[in-house]
Amino acid sequence: MISQGKTSHDNFTSRAESISTKIGAIKVTENVAKGYDTPQEAMIAWLSSLEHSNNIEGNYSYSALCIKANASGNLYFTQIFIQ
Repeated sequence: MISQGKTSHDNFTSRAESISTKIGAIKVTENVAKGYDTPQEAMIAWLSSLEHSNNIEGNYSYSALCIKANASGNLYFTQIFIQ
């Protein structure tokens, strides 16, 4: 996302397939965001969206959150959910 300067789910299918193959996951989803100054702001935005909050509140066994900054210090967020 940082190289494109926008949020996207590009390559999600290959990431999900890789996770599924390596650990036997039956379902993998993700939330992505940018333009928020803190993880709390991103989480509030996700919880305000039905699709994103369904991921957060869904029946998943594991979750991982990655936060990276671009050269200007703008944050990009990706949260993966795994069942």
